[in-house]
Amino acid sequence: MKLEETLKYCGKQVCVTCTDGEEYRGVYDWYQSDAESLDEPNAIGIERGGIITEIPVAEVASIAAS
Repeated sequence: MKLEETLKYCGKQVCVTCTDGEEYRGVYDWYQSDAESLDEPNAIGIERGGIITEIPVAEVASIAAS
């Protein structure tokens, strides 16, 4: 998935399914693009219960509002 495809969900409650089948539910809290950090991959942050999980965009199979 491309980072641009996820941006419409930023700030919303989402369910992210990764390429390995693992699911994460929470608020799409932040994103990191290559332009911000050339040595790190594009990633999104999902916040749930005060804990943020960083997920590389290359590992996101799907994202949907929940």
